Amino acid sequence: MSFLGLDLSLKSTGYAKFTIDGKLMEKGVIAPDKELDNYFKINYITRRIEELLENVEEVAIEDLYLGKNFAGIRNLARLSGAVINTWVNRKYKLPYIYMASHARKLVGVKGNAQKIEIQLWVAEKYKFCKPNIITDYLKEIDTLKLQKSEKQLKSTKYKYRMIKLSNQFEKDTGLGNDMADAILIGLAFKEDTCQN
Repeated sequence: MSFLGLDLSLKSTGYAKFTIDGKLMEKGVIAPDKELDNYFKINYITRRIEELLENVEEVAIEDLYLGKNFAGIRNLARLSGAVINTWVNRKYKLPYIYMASHARKLVGVKGNAQKIEIQLWVAEKYKFCKPNIITDYLKEIDTLKLQKSEKQLKSTKYKYRMIKLSNQFEKDTGLGNDMADAILIGLAFKEDTCQN
């Protein structure tokens, strides 16, 4: 018996499969060819997720964040609908849907944590990299936060630098933000359902 955590994206969908008691069994990303039309990307991702649903009793999906990128939200909503439809057709039950900020709070992470902070939290929890790598990144994050608080960095520059750190961490360790978010969503599901 197992459950699946998903962070949906047309570029790189993160997934994490857990045993029913919360042990991480498998993690990865589904990344369709960039040249594909969005509808074919949705088809590709949905078919891969369907394969992952073997022996899965529950699925937890990160909810849509309604930011300013309306075209992106529209495509993500279509992907989300396709994945939910696949799940309902297969199991005839509803998936669990979590806003990122709520999922983070369920596992003890700040709701407004940056992507790199989630990656570091997951990497530390599962020992995906050496502790000194985590320490080095945490120092860089602390420096950026200090520069922002002292008005040396504008919010846009701060976010840009945090995204660069996230991308560099993925290059250094193989743990991207999509995979880390999927793991966190799965852990949030575990915390949420254990409390009920």
